[in-house]
Amino acid sequence: MNNAVKALAIIIIGLAVWFSPNPEGVSKEGWHLFAIVLATILGLILQPLPIGAVAMIGVTVAILTKVLKPAEGP
Repeated sequence: MNNAVKALAIIIIGLAVWFSPNPEGVSKEGWHLFAIVLATILGLILQPLPIGAVAMIGVTVAILTKVLKPAEGP
């Protein structure tokens, strides 16, 4: 599978989870963090980019979307 197709699949899955309704008992921020972590794990498995780049993108997206504050990061 082409790296661009892998990256597009990861983004689509992450966005689908992000915009789906959060389950009862899970906060909106928690659900969004789950979507980011899921997309990051898929990126680590499918490897459209090197592992370090995928991890940095996941952390950056979490901070830019204000799901995590920089002080709360890993």
